[in-house]
Amino acid sequence: MPRRLPAAARAVIALGALATAVPAPTVTAAPPAAVLAGDAEAPAPRYVDAGPTMLQITATLAGRVEANDAFVVAEDGGELDAGTHANLLARAGIAWNSYELAAPWIIAANLEVDAFSGLVTDRAAVAGPDGANVRDGVPNGADADTAVLRKANVAASYKGIITLRAGVDTSHWGLGLVANDGAHGWAPGSARFTDPRGGDRVLRGQVVLRVPSGGETIGVAIGGDKVLGDDVLLAGDSAWQAVIAAFYEREGLRAGLYSVARTQTTRDDRVLTVGVADVFADAEIDLGDGLVLNLGAEAAVVLGASELAGSAGSPKHDVLQAGAVLRAGLAKERFGGVVDLVYASGDEDLDDDVQGAFKADPNFSLGLVLFPYVVAAQSARSASAAVRPDLSGYAPEDLERLPTRGSVSNTVAVFPRLWVRPAPGLEVYGGALFAFADAAPVDPLNTRLAGGEPRNARDRVPGGYLGTELDLGVRYRMLAWGSAVDLGLEGGVLLVGDALEGGDAASSGDTVGALRAMLSWTL
Repeated sequence: MPRRLPAAARAVIALGALATAVPAPTVTAAPPAAVLAGDAEAPAPRYVDAGPTMLQITATLAGRVEANDAFVVAEDGGELDAGTHANLLARAGIAWNSYELAAPWIIAANLEVDAFSGLVTDRAAVAGPDGANVRDGVPNGADADTAVLRKANVAASYKGIITLRAGVDTSHWGLGLVANDGAHGWAPGSARFTDPRGGDRVLRGQVVLRVPSGGETIGVAIGGDKVLGDDVLLAGDSAWQAVIAAFYEREGLRAGLYSVARTQTTRDDRVLTVGVADVFADAEIDLGDGLVLNLGAEAAVVLGASELAGSAGSPKHDVLQAGAVLRAGLAKERFGGVVDLVYASGDEDLDDDVQGAFKADPNFSLGLVLFPYVVAAQSARSASAAVRPDLSGYAPEDLERLPTRGSVSNTVAVFPRLWVRPAPGLEVYGGALFAFADAAPVDPLNTRLAGGEPRNARDRVPGGYLGTELDLGVRYRMLAWGSAVDLGLEGGVLLVGDALEGGDAASSGDTVGALRAMLSWTL
């Protein structure tokens, strides 16, 4: 059993465990541990006695095998036929804490590495124009087959009140809508269809001030980042960020504001300059009789200017994007429900002077089929086709930034789910995703060839409904020798809507299915 830590040590361990953009807690809208009594929960952290100091070791081995139906993504019959593919993750970490050695100061150090994360089978590809293969057609399909440093940082704290932190770290905030570390997966009572990979990584220097008063804590964090990897940064780019955040905590309520000023430069010196304001809140309410209500919300606005993905008429764009999520969970001991309401702004005019398409972080998942497969594949195929100057007369720049790569984008969606726990450690969950398009989903080439009239990837007039997706999953968690073993099986069927097929009589009423099996071991 680990020794009881002083308050300052517990504060620094909490800051290190969050590995966040700022030291604000994340939102889960899942039932508290008390609701899960009698079930196999995640193992306690593995501590190693190191004299007057403490050492914590973490490790995760995970894998999944998945397959989806082939489906058409273009007017010429180009399709995504991913077949069966496997995706693995090997992650290991070690954290050291000075404990009582330097009291009242606490010194901490963290190291974490993804030894491997990505596809181990041939990359599934979308059939592009002229027979070319277009990547980004399957979830977590980016190259990630080499070791990636996630954390290598040190922190010094005086009684947990003021903390100095520096080094490589992951970045996460709120529900993970914008900043997501790729380490927030499924949890009992969450009914989430997720299996994250990768995550946002930064080289960070940060100062954190926490002021406790009674049962409340207010705080502020100020820092600067060199971005090492996230969904916005592509090969050849460089990006820097200034981060300021404020947060408030008391029992049953957490809230905060996260603001970022970012400058990103491409290899040919085009510049993106934006500001992000992201607010979140999380409340847990005990309704009595074992009934618990969780409410979580996050909303983000992105404003600025961009020379990326410009057009002939508008080489520079204003950036005006918005995204939000409201998550509510209601749970008793053996059953409950969760609903997500999600908004992500769209952009149906790629040639005007405003970029309005908000893309959530790819690890902010919403269902199994619509966004990870269908929207991702159509946007990847559209980007490939649009670079053909023999058809368009002009090859737009930066079209590699058009694919969503599985991100939730251009939607107003509601995703209610139910879960039930028929036996300790066993959970069955499912729900229906209803997704509308915020703006008409347009294909750049087809729209230009139609004289500017909106056309989707299948060269049809887009309607306003993305589709209805029915998802069902089962998970089993067992504890073995202090480690957690999770088994999972999830499947989904998408009834494709007229926004992606076409709002005319030529629509075919496609259905697309996907299935995946998962296994993970966590030390």
